[in-house]
Amino acid sequence: MTETREFRGAGFSDGDCRLEQCARGTGTQGTGGAGAWIQTGHSQHMTYVSRQLTETG
Repeated sequence: MTETREFRGAGFSDGDCRLEQCARGTGTQGTGGAGAWIQTGHSQHMTYVSRQLTETG
């Protein structure tokens, strides 16, 4: 996922940072449970939406 052109980079959101850490094996040990992945997805989505709203005024 982190190798696709759609990936915005670890600096985009906390969720993207977590994805990058998981991909590189530098984050906490293990991948976490459903709650961790829901939080990761929400972080990505809310950051993306809030930036889009800011850009479009």
